Amino acid sequence: MMESFYYRSFIEFQTLSPVFIGSGKELNKKEYIYDRNSGSIYLVDFKKMCEGLQSRHLLNAFEAYLMEDQQGPIRPQGGQGQELIHFLKDHSVQEAVYKNWYIGMVKVADKSMNLHSAKPIQLFIRNAANQPYVPGSSFKGM
Repeated sequence: MMESFYYRSFIEFQTLSPVFIGSGKELNKKEYIYDRNSGSIYLVDFKKMCEGLQSRHLLNAFEAYLMEDQQGPIRPQGGQGQELIHFLKDHSVQEAVYKNWYIGMVKVADKSMNLHSAKPIQLFIRNAANQPYVPGSSFKGM
């Protein structure tokens, strides 16, 4: 019987500097809520958000918003390149309502986001349990 040369092990390590291992996916400014006052980015459950917008008869407006051009200044009137927070405020969706859609929050490290339009957010690679995951090849490269 031939034994497999593959094995699984767990390694705990402490980093001395920030480590980012991207999944290749990113969120654009229409897929998260950026609160400039608190310097926080809120990730939303897209299904809950769509259900909430549908109950307020805003699903067609949201679809049109998503189809708009991604480019443009921070907040042109009527919407090209408009951030999600502006869409919600323009349609009178209260913070108490959209807070129920949050699935996570991250503090912003890039202070230039307060001066410019929100930027795409690169997502970290995660395992099936939604925990940050460092592949062996990346660990070896570190």
